[in-house]
Amino acid sequence: MLTSEPWLAAVFTMPEYRGRGFAQELVDAALAECRRLGIARVLLRTETAAGYWQKLGWTFVVDTTDEAGEPTSVFAMDL
Repeated sequence: MLTSEPWLAAVFTMPEYRGRGFAQELVDAALAECRRLGIARVLLRTETAAGYWQKLGWTFVVDTTDEAGEPTSVFAMDL
């Protein structure tokens, strides 16, 4: 169900650099490349930043557990 689409992963900004738009620039560049490649939908998972991704327009898909059994939420962005 969720594994056939590409995933955005490892987006992390050190606390002292947060709030300056660096993460948004990285995400925008990654999504632009996905669009260029003809990818229609990208997924991501987060354990702690669901509100951030929702604020950026990502759509909640499902709450699940990761490979270590920890709770995580999956979001999608339709391109």
